[in-house]
Amino acid sequence: MIRRVLVSLLRRAPGKETLPSKILKAAWDEDYLLKILQAIPEA
Repeated sequence: MIRRVLVSLLRRAPGKETLPSKILKAAWDEDYLLKILQAIPEA
């Protein structure tokens, strides 16, 4: 479930990169990963 949430957040992330390149960028760049994770709406 966590993987599905992260993949959907990465798909909605701005930029023209492909999904695999966004995944690699999130793995290498902690600031980018944090920006993606902060896009999760609070419940």
